[in-house]
This record gives sequence, C-alpha cells and structure tokens, in this order.
Amino acid sequence: MKTIGLVELPAVRLIDEHGKDWTVVRRRETLGSKQILGASLAQDFDVTLVNTRLNPAEWEFGQVRWGETTISKVACGMPLSELDPHAFDAWGITVNYHKDREVACRFIRHLAAAGGRVVVGGSDAIAEPQPYLAVGACAVVLSKDGSANRALMEHITGMRLSVPLQAVALPDGNILSQSVWSHPEDWPLPSEALVKDTLGYEYWEGILPPDLLPIGIVCPDIGCDRTCDFCQTWLYRIRYAAERPGRALGNRYKYQSPERVEAWARAQTNAGAKSLIVLADQFLGRVLFGNKGREEVIRICEILRATGVPFLFPNGLELAKATLGRGAKGGNPTPDEELVNALWGWDGQVGCAHAYIPAERPIMGPRAYPKLLELEHHKRMLRAIVRTGVPRISYGVIIGLEEDSDESMQTLLEQILLLRDELKAVNPSLVFWLVPFCIRPIPGTPRAKILQDKGLVRYTDPALSGGYWTATCDTNYMGYREVAEWQQKLLQTVSGDEAFWYT
Repeated sequence: MKTIGLVELPAVRLIDEHGKDWTVVRRRETLGSKQILGASLAQDFDVTLVNTRLNPAEWEFGQVRWGETTISKVACGMPLSELDPHAFDAWGITVNYHKDREVACRFIRHLAAAGGRVVVGGSDAIAEPQPYLAVGACAVVLSKDGSANRALMEHITGMRLSVPLQAVALPDGNILSQSVWSHPEDWPLPSEALVKDTLGYEYWEGILPPDLLPIGIVCPDIGCDRTCDFCQTWLYRIRYAAERPGRALGNRYKYQSPERVEAWARAQTNAGAKSLIVLADQFLGRVLFGNKGREEVIRICEILRATGVPFLFPNGLELAKATLGRGAKGGNPTPDEELVNALWGWDGQVGCAHAYIPAERPIMGPRAYPKLLELEHHKRMLRAIVRTGVPRISYGVIIGLEEDSDESMQTLLEQILLLRDELKAVNPSLVFWLVPFCIRPIPGTPRAKILQDKGLVRYTDPALSGGYWTATCDTNYMGYREVAEWQQKLLQTVSGDEAFWYT
C-alpha cells in the first residue's frame, strides 16, 4: 500500500527587535481538517500525520521591515533538516492561512528538491496556486470537498486511477475543472487512532479550563450562503451531489444530517475528547430551509449535549439567523428564544462553553454587511445569548476599513465598552474577550482587490499581511500603524487583564 505523510506545518511567530511577539502561537490545537483528509485517504493509502509543531524547535526563516520596526519571522516546529523527503511515497500539505505560505513553500522546496512528491491544498493554495507549483509541488487541489484527493494521490504515486483526475492545478499550467462532487454527509469517519492524534490541548479562541481538554471536533457543513467581501468561504464551488437533494443550497453550502453529526461527535468522545468544537462554516444556514432546518439545529444541539461533554462555537454563528426572521431582509429581528437557548445554553456541565460572536462592524449593522443586525437588535440578541448562561464570549470586530478614522474608532470603543458592561450586568461572571481583527487582503477575495486597487495595501509579505496583529493596510484617514495602535488600544481597554490574544 502506498504511503502518505500529511504535514501540519510549523506555526509562524513574528518577533520585533525589542523581543515583542506580534503573534499568538499555539502548537497543540485540534486538527479537524486532518481528520477529514486523513479518513478520506485511509481507505486506499497508509496515512501518517506528521505534526511538525510537536517538535519544540524554533528557527528563523527571514526578516521583514514593518514601518520602522524589523520583524523576525520564526517557524515553531520541526526544522527542515529533520524531514526525510523519502519517508513517504507522497506528501500532503494544507495551507489555509496566507501567513503560512512562506513556511509551506520552504517545506515543499525541501521535499521536492530530493524527489519528494508533494500535493498542496487549502484556501491560500486554491486562491493562488502558482507560488506553490513554482517551488516544486506536483499539484494544487482546487476542491474543498475532498472529491479530488484520491485520484490525485493515485496519479502522483503511479497507481491506476480509480476515478478521473479533476479539480487540480498542475505545474504545466493545466487546470482540470471539477467533474466529481463530494458531500460532507459521505465523509468517512476517522479511526480512533487518527482522532487521538488530532485532539487539541490548546484552544485558538481562548484559555479553557483543564477539564475541557482534550478538544475534539465536528464539521457539520461546508460553504456559506452569505457573500462577505473579506471572506473566501462563499467563493468555493462546492456544488451539491444530485443524489443528496435537500442537503445543499445551490453550489455554495452543503450540510450534514443530525445523525451524521452524531456519528462524528461519538468518534471524538470515544477517543477521549472532553469538549467538542463545532467547526461550521455556516451552521445556521440550514434554517433557510424552513422549520425543518430549525428543528435540525435544535436536534443537533440536543445530540451534542447527550454526549455529556461541552461544545464550542469558535467560528461564530450568524446572529441574524437565530432571530424569528432567520436573517431575511426585512425579517423579524426578535431573538428566537428556543433556538438561542439550544445553541448557547449552558448549565454548568454541558451545553455551550464558549461562543465567538462575529460582530464585524456592529455600529454600522447591515450597511457594512447584509448578515449583520441593526445595533439595537444586535444588543438585544447578545443579551438573550448571555441570559442562556454561556460562560465565555469572544467578541470579534473588524477594523481598518477604508473609511475608518480616529473618530470612528473612538465611537466603536465606546459602544463596545457599553455593551460589555451591559452584558456583565446580565451575568457578572461572564468572560468577555474582545477580538479586534485588522482587515486583511486575503487572496482571492473582493476586499483584497478593492484595497489593492485603491493603493491601501502597504505590505504584501505573507507573514505580515496574513497575520492577525500586524496591520498592513491604510485607510483613507489613517496609516496602517495607526490602525495597529487602535487594535492594541481596543484590546487592552476592553479586555484588560483578560486580553490573552496579544502580548
């Protein structure tokens, strides 16, 4: 049987000349995508997870100027010299984040130079395949649903193809369009050994109590019905399979049945998971299918509670879809109390132990993005969520948009402080983490093109422009370093000693 090594790349740390770390590096996060990918390939190949982050080494791979500051780029994980290019018949590298591109390319070059066969997938590679092909990748997978993986691995390891080669970009410039489609309902379940290898002991949304570790994961859907210009998710062509009508919305959103979510959840708890990440692109997308979809959401939450372990929503849930109007334009913005309690309810033992709130630009509401509620309705929904007892909230906002100024940032800060205090009045023990993200020119997104066309992108180094804490875009009224200063001010003023995101 042919062997495949699936690489979890080193984490990237950014350190300035004063020793200040501009990143939050975690080495033992839950590896959900490796579960899906590994399980899909394990039917035909001998698959091994190569988690380079478990190696304690740190090594510098370059420096970059950021304004008047020199930033050292440091890889946290296995050095290249310790990776044997001939250890496997083929290698798989996933690059979902732009900030990881340079490290990924170094690994690909190292493996390919000695004859290693490397396949690359993930969001960043889909958006811009050429950088990865240029350093020696045999192919870039252009599909997010897993349908291209088997044939491609058969192709590069010299096996006879069981299905057509499709949905890939090749070094000779050929791009093979997608002709076969997969559905998350049909993703094979991971083995207990694979789940154990991918359980997480660090949580990217905050510090969790030890009794919630290790963390497992369920991925109940893929894609999104919304079209936010800063996000790649809705751009994936994930066309539904004809044999699964009713489990998809056009070619942008596909979702699992409650029974399949339960099977994935049990695979995690059987392997020792003490909490479950619900890693959904658009978990509430199913409410678009009427009362049946709403009932499915409630049923899945019941299933997760029945496992006996808490669940977590680190990707955030669209608040508008938890209203009686289900997020429709002009719909009733009143919270759907039964749905809200199912999603965010916590009794101290089971239920939702943490929720990320994608507030984006709460003051602007739908004028910023159609998915957002008007500010007063947004606040009303947050109060309803906090009344459910959820103990921890990460409140995510986006700053650095074109019209942002000192005045708009001050107004945003004041409104967030008012909201924080209002929510703490509802539940004094609530942990409220602010997460202020600077807008990033993510490759392939409309927002990236807008920022580039307006000349507002000041740095294109992936480690900087793909980082969460190194602003690289000006606004019409502020420079990128002023945006970065506002990011720090927002974080420290609102979260204070609870601000674990940035040190």
